[in-house]
Amino acid sequence: MSPIDVVRREMSRMQAGVRQGLRAVLSRLTISTKVQRVSGEGLAGEDLDEMELMQHFGFTSAPPTGTEYIVLPLGGRTSASVVVATEHGAYRFVVDNQGESCAYNQWGDFAHFKKDRSIHIKAQEKVFVETKVFRVEASERIELVSPDLLVQTSTKSRFETPRLETTQLLQAMQLTVGGVTGGIGAAVATMNGGTVNFNNVAFNYQSCNLTFDAASSIRQDGKNLGSTHNHNETGSVTLGPNA
Repeated sequence: MSPIDVVRREMSRMQAGVRQGLRAVLSRLTISTKVQRVSGEGLAGEDLDEMELMQHFGFTSAPPTGTEYIVLPLGGRTSASVVVATEHGAYRFVVDNQGESCAYNQWGDFAHFKKDRSIHIKAQEKVFVETKVFRVEASERIELVSPDLLVQTSTKSRFETPRLETTQLLQAMQLTVGGVTGGIGAAVATMNGGTVNFNNVAFNYQSCNLTFDAASSIRQDGKNLGSTHNHNETGSVTLGPNA
């Protein structure tokens, strides 16, 4: 036997006592410990119990039963094995292009960072954000599309905008025109059709135009209806109503 064959034989004998990395299938996961513990079965049928699942700081996941994982025996010892990678083909989110990434779960919820520089987030039930200050900055537009929108505030809601529009009905329990801190110019509210309550007086009208200005005068189709209005009568003009 040549010296090279002797070396090969001795190296093979040494390697036989060193456990190599292997694949396994997860059967049980313990998530209550500081480092999650994985138990499963190796592809050769061996039992692998309570191995540490090592994950990157700032990210955690709890892989479901049936997940394939890679076991790395530290120092070649099975008793010192750790899990360094996991994958479950049945639940893996398939991205569209190289360079994309996605965070997902087994129920189909995901956050997909796409090639076109958009982020697609999908949650079947609810997206909950908890923070002290929530600020969104958009250079062009913010779109909210929903059959219903609820905004709950304990003090006030303020829109700092030169114009506020609705395409249909605007309802309010109480409407105050003017006297808003930071307001610009004389505040005027104009309403068409329906009922208006102003200074505890109810106005019912259809197909007309009522205007309430900062001086508390009321105009219908341009005519003053306030205390300074005049009545045109035959042969005379009657000034405002009696005191």
